[in-house]
Amino acid sequence: MTGFKHIQVQTSRVYQKLALADTMEHKEEILEMIKSMERKTSFIKRQVVIIFLISTVLTILISVLIIRAIQVQYK
Repeated sequence: MTGFKHIQVQTSRVYQKLALADTMEHKEEILEMIKSMERKTSFIKRQVVIIFLISTVLTILISVLIIRAIQVQYK
């Protein structure tokens, strides 16, 4: 199960618990769990974007180095 799918399954279970919660304290506890999971999800999304940007920059740099090496070789 992927990370996002796992979090989606957890979130749906937490919402089910929230619907079945009987006391206000219990509902507040579950809402805290939801907020925590949302923070984790946004953190994971941020990491994925950062990794994608870094890999894109590295790909461009390697391509430029290869092109320059080929140009030097044929001069």
